[in-house]
Amino acid sequence: TEDKIEEFNLKVKDENNRFIKAVIDVGSNSTRIFISEVETIPDFSGNNRIKIINPLYKWVEITSLGKGVNKDKVLNREAMDRTFNCIKWYKEKALKYGASKIEAYATSAVRDAKNREEFLKEIQDIGVDIQCIEGEIEAKLSFIGISSIYPKREIGIIDIGGGSTEISIGMDNRIDYSASYNVGAVRVTEMFFQSINSNGEIVEDYSDETIKKAKDWLKEEFSYLKKFEELDFTLLGVAGTVSKQVTILEKMDVYDVKVVDRYVLSLDNIKENYKMLIGKSLEERKHLPGLEPKRAEYVIAGTLILIVLLEDILKKDKIIFSEIDN
Repeated sequence: TEDKIEEFNLKVKDENNRFIKAVIDVGSNSTRIFISEVETIPDFSGNNRIKIINPLYKWVEITSLGKGVNKDKVLNREAMDRTFNCIKWYKEKALKYGASKIEAYATSAVRDAKNREEFLKEIQDIGVDIQCIEGEIEAKLSFIGISSIYPKREIGIIDIGGGSTEISIGMDNRIDYSASYNVGAVRVTEMFFQSINSNGEIVEDYSDETIKKAKDWLKEEFSYLKKFEELDFTLLGVAGTVSKQVTILEKMDVYDVKVVDRYVLSLDNIKENYKMLIGKSLEERKHLPGLEPKRAEYVIAGTLILIVLLEDILKKDKIIFSEIDN
């Protein structure tokens, strides 16, 4: 039982205060879990922080919690149930690994929803400690995670999610800029490229006109970032939108961390993917090597966001994907 597991973990903690911890990231399009052996250590200011000792398990499920939220600001029941069942399964998995601490963090879709408290309470009721975090905190967490493996180097980090995009720039423990933009693959798809017909079916429109409208909107939303275009920094990307560029390019049916982590994607690589994707129907995209069917609906918008950020805003010709993130 959960009580016995916690009791056992308390008994076996060594002098370094090590235990098993699980963290669940509840995003607009996916829900992820990371389980690891960790150690509590004091930092330079005397506060305790968590150091990862031994990564044990990582997994991602496409739960599409944010579907429709941009339109009516409400999490729909089906999406909530789907995400709830995923988190319940994640909790069971964490307990089997001996986790004595399970934390969950909800991001853009839950932040925007009028019924977020209902969703959060349902998760709390199954014994998972969940909180909804602000976008700027999400961006800072990504920066802290990545800067640990890119020390002594000016870095910029892009995290394109379903409902929002987080950007942070800095070096080591110094964050010069950190912000969250209400721009995401699900949000942009629903705003510009989708409608529902009388039969309740999704109708896609990737015409030159809708693409231009989307690009113009993206340039306006990200316009503040142009002040950094002359800054010399290494650009890194995290999470599904950027990782899918690698797996599509490599036609990777089975996700291989050793290949994907620190993969250098050129702007030309991303444009090559975009040209191929834009020429496929939704049904055809669902059967592409390297792309899960559940991501097919939003992959074009995510790719377009990435192209605009690199080409039009930050003036970068490449981005490195990192498995380490928030």
